[in-house]
Amino acid sequence: MFFQLCCLTLICSAQVYAKPDMRPLGPNIADKGSVFYHFSVTSFDSVDGTRHYRVWTAVPNTTAPASGYPILYMLDGNAVMDRLDDELLKQLSEKTPPVIVAVGYQTNLPFDLNSRAYDYTPAA
Repeated sequence: MFFQLCCLTLICSAQVYAKPDMRPLGPNIADKGSVFYHFSVTSFDSVDGTRHYRVWTAVPNTTAPASGYPILYMLDGNAVMDRLDDELLKQLSEKTPPVIVAVGYQTNLPFDLNSRAYDYTPAA
């Protein structure tokens, strides 16, 4: 029992030291282009001017179904767009492809930690 508690404590405490990879990002699929989707990028600022957002919208290169495309919303857009590639977009487009909306920040980093903390933390 003591051994199991020690292991559990070790596993839980390891998360305290987990940190995101904050190396600058290179060009993403929206910059490079895709066979399966076309992308648009919109940038805007918060009303108080302290946070700066970037929203990527990807629309399938197929005819929309009569009911319209489903929509997939994703937060942490910078990190998502860095990992999104044509192979994944191909898989998404094989059935009923969704419009993809990724919400991120105007930075070349995976996360804007201060803005993210503000946006994701409820007001006290």
